[in-house]
Amino acid sequence: MGDKPFYIGESLMYSPVLLAETASQAIGAVARIMQMSTAISLSVEIIQNDQNLQISCITIHAWNGPVYIFDLLSGGVAMVNGPRGLRALLECPTIMKIVFNCQDIAQWLWKSFKIRLGFAADAAIAYKMFENIEDSEKLNANEFSKKIENTEIPFWENIKEEITVKNNKDFWKQRPLLYHMHSYLSGYVILLIKGWDDVRGYLNDEQVYQIFQNTQQMLAKIYPALKNEGYERTENYSKFEFKSNLNNFTLDRISVEYVLNKILNQPGTEPLK
Repeated sequence: MGDKPFYIGESLMYSPVLLAETASQAIGAVARIMQMSTAISLSVEIIQNDQNLQISCITIHAWNGPVYIFDLLSGGVAMVNGPRGLRALLECPTIMKIVFNCQDIAQWLWKSFKIRLGFAADAAIAYKMFENIEDSEKLNANEFSKKIENTEIPFWENIKEEITVKNNKDFWKQRPLLYHMHSYLSGYVILLIKGWDDVRGYLNDEQVYQIFQNTQQMLAKIYPALKNEGYERTENYSKFEFKSNLNNFTLDRISVEYVLNKILNQPGTEPLK
């Protein structure tokens, strides 16, 4: 099952924050997440001045569980690969990944590790649908959190000023992760999953379908374009079940493409394009 990650503090909502710095700790964290969760929120931080894109850390929150920070600068690719590493979780077709502006995250994961993000829902799309905002309008995760949860992501302004105003492109190279850094990371993923859950409760089934479709269309812009670099589409068909209560969305070994076709191609609807 792997080693236990280190406890480094509490999050904004008092969930424990655990740090994985080795492949063995990553295996332990992934096993726990996949055992307890059907949905997670996800964020990725990158080092922006490297000629070759480098992911600094991946942060994951399982609903009502801990926040896990995977320090990829310390643990490297060994934390990702293998049947029980991060790849298994991020590509898993039965665990929903709630992200904000999924296109960037999907591109970073693909370029760094050839990870194809599976079964993703973009909270930015959900919010724009909820507020009837033009899809082209720019929105960041902190604005989403303030408008939905009336709470700012901890240290958002400080960190964005450090990176953008002071042009500190090495910010996410700093080790060890300081208090304001892991407070930001844990607060981000907790407010993201909570905001998604709150917005989702106001949407009808057709709108939820559309979120999945729009997210998939965004991801489709990434993977086919990279086909020559080694990506191959895979299908994994199995049981599908959808209940009108949005909290009862259950999947069993299903690819996101199959989910979308099933939920969008019900009688009386247009086929998925």
